[in-house]
This record gives sequence, structure tokens and C-alpha cells, in this order.
Amino acid sequence: MAEVLNIHDNFAKGEIRHDVIEHQLEHPEHPVVVDCGVNVGITIRWWHYLNHNATVFGIDMMAEAHAFTCKRIGEPNDWYIPITCALSASDGKALSISFDDPLSGENSVATRQRTHTRTVATATLDASLAEYGLERIDVLKMDIEGSGAEALKGAPQTLRKTRFVIFETHGRKEISGASDILHAAGFELIDLRNRTLIYEKRTSVA
Repeated sequence: MAEVLNIHDNFAKGEIRHDVIEHQLEHPEHPVVVDCGVNVGITIRWWHYLNHNATVFGIDMMAEAHAFTCKRIGEPNDWYIPITCALSASDGKALSISFDDPLSGENSVATRQRTHTRTVATATLDASLAEYGLERIDVLKMDIEGSGAEALKGAPQTLRKTRFVIFETHGRKEISGASDILHAAGFELIDLRNRTLIYEKRTSVA
């Protein structure tokens, strides 16, 4: 059921579909995608479908999201790099989270009074990707249930290397914060799909 709902939101409603971005991913020899908010891995699989030479970094605070995605991908899956952390503006903090279903698309660091609790470590996007030495990121997808703007605060180096940002919004505060950060980093809004904002790096910005 979670996969059906995810497909409906992302594809039937066209949330992440964009001709320019898909063209960008189909043609390079080795495109790089950073997907923040893996959930059941539908978008992870979509990026690889567009280009089988793509490397996809998936970031999610739920280890179960990576396990489910890897099971669906099958072997070999060396093109998918799972990173487990709660993206934040700072590194290394212990954060208590509450959830019912680890594969729910609505899991959030702000959710309280659910069936299960666990402690997860926070990390900035820059720190999460630092060891991989990425020179460019073709697409950064951000869908982390209201914490996207906070995560962008910890991503100045990542944004310098990024061409497109697909940002799913969850409220006015997140929209305002993310828009300010992305504009300051040289991005312009090129499309709006329901709750999803699509940005491209201005060509005049290095």
C-alpha cells in the first residue's frame, strides 16, 4: 500500500516529473542524484530507470527504508548508496523520534506519542556526503516532512555542486526558509507541482 500511495503522489499527480530534469538525467554518462527522504524507494528506482549508470545516494533516518529499497532493487545494487541519519543543520546530536510504521511516508522528527521510539543521530547534508568526494550533483531531491529548510542550512557545499533541486513542501515556514536559502545559493524557481518546488542553478552562478 505504501508503494501505491507513493507512486500516486510522485507520478500520477506529477510531483517529481519534469522534462528538463529527466533530460538532464538521461544523457550524462554517470549522473549523480541525492535523494533525501527514501521511504519505500520509489523515487530511488525511478532515477535508476531514467539512467542505469546513475549513482543514487539515499538519505533517510529509518534504516528500514534502506532495507526495503535494497530488497526491491535486488542484486547487484552497487549504484545505490544508503545513508542513515536525520538531516539537520548540525552534526552528531542524539535525537529521539516517535513512529508507528517505519515505512510510513509521514515519519518526522517532530512526530510525538507514537507506538515506537528510537534515537537517531543528526548529520548535515555536507557531512553525510563528504567522504564520497562528489564533484557535481545533478539532482537533489528533498522530501523530509517539514525539516527540509533546516537540512539546507547544513548544505552550503552540497548546493554549490548541485544543478537541480526538487523540494517537497510541508508548510509555510519550510517554504519560506528553503526559498531564502536556495535563492541565496544561486537557484531560481522554474516550476511548481502541487506541493513540490523545482529549482535550477542560475547559469551565471559558478
